[in-house]
Amino acid sequence: MGIAAIGSQTQGSPRNVLSLSARAPSAGGWPGSSPTQASSTSTTTNGVIESLVPLLADSGFLTRAKDGPVDGFRLKAHQLRLLPADGAHGAPDPVRRTLARGEGPPGRPVLP
Repeated sequence: MGIAAIGSQTQGSPRNVLSLSARAPSAGGWPGSSPTQASSTSTTTNGVIESLVPLLADSGFLTRAKDGPVDGFRLKAHQLRLLPADGAHGAPDPVRRTLARGEGPPGRPVLP
């Protein structure tokens, strides 16, 4: 099971720990990371994280958890909603998509 912890991940942290901080690799999706959005400092981003995560725990979406030496949060299972679909296609995922032939960036030319 995974656990989300507020703060940067330290060297040798368990792989099941998701660190939530402005410096975390997962911070690419936080506000201020896109040139089209207003810029924010890492202090502001960390402040939002430190305020939002305990609020979600107090609201019943997350539960406080301890995994070894790491104190963090887990999503409560009853907050997951599985809804039936028509089965035509999966959820859109821009990172793991397949491109039809001819779509996408040009490949590198083959050297003789």
